[in-house]
Amino acid sequence: MLFGSRDKFRATPVKDLRSTVDGRLAVPRTASCDKDDMSMGVCTPSELAGERARAYFDSGYNCAQAVLLASAEVMNVDISPDTVKGMASFAGGIGYAGCTCGALVGASVFTGILMADEKRPRKNKKATDASGRFHDLFKEHYKTTCCRALRKGRDFKDKETRSRCRGITANTAQLLIDIVDTAKAAAKQGRAFR
Repeated sequence: MLFGSRDKFRATPVKDLRSTVDGRLAVPRTASCDKDDMSMGVCTPSELAGERARAYFDSGYNCAQAVLLASAEVMNVDISPDTVKGMASFAGGIGYAGCTCGALVGASVFTGILMADEKRPRKNKKATDASGRFHDLFKEHYKTTCCRALRKGRDFKDKETRSRCRGITANTAQLLIDIVDTAKAAAKQGRAFR
């Protein structure tokens, strides 16, 4: 569920799917991995991101929104409500056109939120490089970045297709947090992430 000040929203898990704040769907905690489990070492941040992305997807957010919200929740990053609304456009591979997978778009947007330098908008090599590397890893894993190909040309209402998209969404969020953690560790050691 999203809540917060007028300017920023914080993704926070809640227990009751029927609860709403500002008309938005509340997202239930998952039984297999939650923040308490993470603090006790039972699950990793990337596992939590995958679980949260699944929960956001199941509660009505599209794949791009689910990856963005899950990643923001796990990394404790504020995102604007306009950003979440804007991500609605990426359902079905950009407005159901079947082009770039929305989960990949959500991961790229989150990479930009984390790494872009707002004071130097044209100098964002760190963010663009990381997003490009993530794109390549996604394509290596799934053999395509095309939504239409990922869902094998099937309609979004198809139960098997929704299940596949749900899995891709969760896997993308999980991989994203793994990549971010690797980049942070590399930065702490004074070397660039590759």
